[in-house]
Amino acid sequence: MTPLQYRVLGPVDVRDGEHPVHLPAGHQRAVLACLLIARGRPVSADVLIDAAWPSTLPADPRGALHTVLSRLRSTLGEESVATVPGGYVLRTGPGEVDVDRFEQLRDRARTAPPAEAAELLRTAEGLWRGPAYSDHADERFATAEAARLDRLRLDTVEDRAAALIACAEHGAAVEELDAMLREDPFRERAVHLLMTALYGAGRAADALECFRTHRDRLADELGLDPAPSLVELQARILGHEMPVPEPATAVPAPVTGADTSTSFLGRELELAELSRFMARSRLVTVTGVGGVGKTRLVAEALPHLARRHGPVVVVVELATADPGQVAARVARALGAGGGASTLIEDIVEFLSISHLLLVLDNCEHLLAETAALADAMIRHCPQVRILATSRHRLGVTAEQVLPLSPFAEPDQEQVQDPAVQLFLDRLAQVRPDVRTGTTEAVRRLCRRLDGLPLAIELAAARAATVGVDAVDALLESGANTVLPGLDAVVDWSVRLLTPAQRRLLALLSVIAGPFDQEVVVALAGRMAPTADVPGVPGVAEDLAELVEAHLLVRPSTDAGVPAYGMLAIVRSRARVLLEESVTETTAQSAHAEWVADLLRRGAREWTAGGTVAASRRLRAQVPDVAAALRWALEVGRLGEAADLAVALTLHLHWVTDVTLSDLVIEVGERCAQRPDVQRAPGEAAAAMACAVRGLFEPAQRLARCALHGEPTVEGRLLAGAAMAVSSMHAGRLDDSARWARTVVDDPEVPAGHRADLRVTLALAACYSGDLVTARAATDLAMLGAQAAGAEAAYAFALYADGELTTPTEPGRGAARFRDAAQRADRVDAQHIGQVARLALFAVLVRERQHDEALRLALPLLQDVRRVGAWPQVWTFVRLLAELLMVRGCAADAALLFGAADVAEGAPPLIAADVERGVAGRLRTVLGDEVLQGIAQVAAGLSRTQVMDRAVALLTEQRQRGS
Repeated sequence: MTPLQYRVLGPVDVRDGEHPVHLPAGHQRAVLACLLIARGRPVSADVLIDAAWPSTLPADPRGALHTVLSRLRSTLGEESVATVPGGYVLRTGPGEVDVDRFEQLRDRARTAPPAEAAELLRTAEGLWRGPAYSDHADERFATAEAARLDRLRLDTVEDRAAALIACAEHGAAVEELDAMLREDPFRERAVHLLMTALYGAGRAADALECFRTHRDRLADELGLDPAPSLVELQARILGHEMPVPEPATAVPAPVTGADTSTSFLGRELELAELSRFMARSRLVTVTGVGGVGKTRLVAEALPHLARRHGPVVVVVELATADPGQVAARVARALGAGGGASTLIEDIVEFLSISHLLLVLDNCEHLLAETAALADAMIRHCPQVRILATSRHRLGVTAEQVLPLSPFAEPDQEQVQDPAVQLFLDRLAQVRPDVRTGTTEAVRRLCRRLDGLPLAIELAAARAATVGVDAVDALLESGANTVLPGLDAVVDWSVRLLTPAQRRLLALLSVIAGPFDQEVVVALAGRMAPTADVPGVPGVAEDLAELVEAHLLVRPSTDAGVPAYGMLAIVRSRARVLLEESVTETTAQSAHAEWVADLLRRGAREWTAGGTVAASRRLRAQVPDVAAALRWALEVGRLGEAADLAVALTLHLHWVTDVTLSDLVIEVGERCAQRPDVQRAPGEAAAAMACAVRGLFEPAQRLARCALHGEPTVEGRLLAGAAMAVSSMHAGRLDDSARWARTVVDDPEVPAGHRADLRVTLALAACYSGDLVTARAATDLAMLGAQAAGAEAAYAFALYADGELTTPTEPGRGAARFRDAAQRADRVDAQHIGQVARLALFAVLVRERQHDEALRLALPLLQDVRRVGAWPQVWTFVRLLAELLMVRGCAADAALLFGAADVAEGAPPLIAADVERGVAGRLRTVLGDEVLQGIAQVAAGLSRTQVMDRAVALLTEQRQRGS
């Protein structure tokens, strides 16, 4: 039989091939629409009843629902609607729902070349027959999904226009964007793209007129200014600083005439070439063999490039990144990520209105990922330039390549040879008293090293110990025929080590971040029972020799304790040694066990008197925690991955960038798919990670899965906390309080964590108006946290006390918030610091202490945005709207307030917010018609556009002062 086709991009209907399937309007169609919105997720009977009978319920709702479902099965097939735990599911196969095909086409377009992307997006647009779920779009169950899809349709039109611009089809892009702006004249990205396309078509005057028309319409109809990104684009067009895209089939111009015979510091021609290429191309890749000086060349060029192509330069080091980490590294450097979308989507959205230079250093082992990300940025982020270093070109169509060669072979008559001078300079830095022998010996040594600058530097460091002739003899003995160039130097350094030192070097290659001697001893001790590794007593001496041989570096010191690190080129060789000496799995397993022990120890201390020490240890080991989690996931050791995730998440309120959070969520999702593992702890940890980021649906789903399994004490704690936190973010305060009580009343949960959940209970009660319960829970939380020595929980209780105190004593409440934030900072409990400062910001706004509020605002916004704490971000945006309204900027306030209203992850307004009546006051000032127009603009803004406006408005208000 031909599978049925379900269509929702327009009126809801079903097709059997070319023939429509008759489905009567009313209850059946509403239930089908509700099941289609869920698309594979269970829908409860209560939700389906509410969808089918939104106003008046039948006498027997469940019986009536069973009748509707029976008729649906008769029409669609007996197996079409399945009864599953938690409700009902509509069974559909791949491609049977038009919205799935639409989103698949969009996904393919993200990584396709521009011409192919334009065609894919045209096909995606062709699936639409009208507004999504048009016959149900006003009903409660469908409103949010219909609005999301309609926004995606407009995004698709803009994405296609961007692809056409990348193909230099400016006229076609202008035509599509003109039509779109007639439908929705306030789409800021569409205006940006139209100005770009007009300029590319040689119509600079029309591009400027487009800006003026948009600016005047905003001012006249809505009282708004244009977005900061549009103002900047206008300035660049006026200054003729806009690059005009060439056709996507263009081949980058070859590099000719590069003179590489001078020393690195004298590579004026290469520096000039790099500057010239960056002026004409938005993606430049400096290529060359390892150690040739690619990174150093870029570092030398950056000051000039920053002045010309800034104002912001972001450098992302990828040498130590593993496959799958490119987007995470870039997102972390930018402070992007944390939403429900993919990291690449977050990065592209973040950069779509940004003007910056992004440096991607050492990409050669991650070419496909880096190329995909660079291509997406080139096509969708018109004001971003990318400078990459790699041993191989990325292979992106728009790429301009600058090859960098080693120093030329020394000339017998060239006394001031650059390679020789580099060697002598580096040697003098280490041992100025060492005699180098003849210049010919140095020339011969540099020749053996193929003129590679980094190889010469390493050789000079070794020559300071054993002499030039000895180094030359070692290379002559055959090292340079085994591994050419730089690899020869590293290999030769390794060959000088004792067997025990080589095994130690191999073992240390599994450590991801900086480490001290204590870490080395601990890891070596774990390996001793299973492999021939250096004994613990000899570790200090062997470690010192690795430093002396320049195989380890000392990147930093903390309180006088040396910290060590390993260069990427050394790590690569050490990994080979690891395979030769002990199995990599054994070493990685020992590393993961060591990390798990650190985390378990920290989790115990976090709520039992050692919060500061636990925080310091966790902060230092973040790279290793990520590496251990990633390894456990890669090799399928979900039990070990879950142990790591749970121990990490038990540091409640400790928040870093989104990379660790994403890994914890992946652990939970993988556990949920594996019935053969003890999966509840991993699901519980992931649920908590989702709850902190405002991802309500996955938080609740994973938490319920964990609680239906066989959760440990830690699992019950984390799952209950996730249910409480996510329910609060969703405005379900009674549910939040109920779930918090399940943890508070569990005698097996540690006292410090029970105190923490008492705070959640207190906040839920406070926001729902039950002040007696809130006060009792807060007082008990303070006592419990103090008794346990749980400093983070105590800071959290201080914050709750401030929330209770502020309505009657705002000054005392503000003091509580300041105290809570300072205590949270002391233990890196970033979540508490953020919510306490948000509450302080609210007090300052409402008490009209605007100068202090404005000083606090921008760092606070950047902080919550960086960690992906979207519930806090949108709370801040609403508070900023309130501040702007008081300061006479009603239109801007309405825009921010409207953007928060429709934003995914924004918590609903609580009773106190409603009582303040911000929306009503805005309506009084602006009128319904203007407010509706501003709401339309707000609905079309991306998160990044909202943040961009918020930053610009804050900057303007700070300049105005009181």
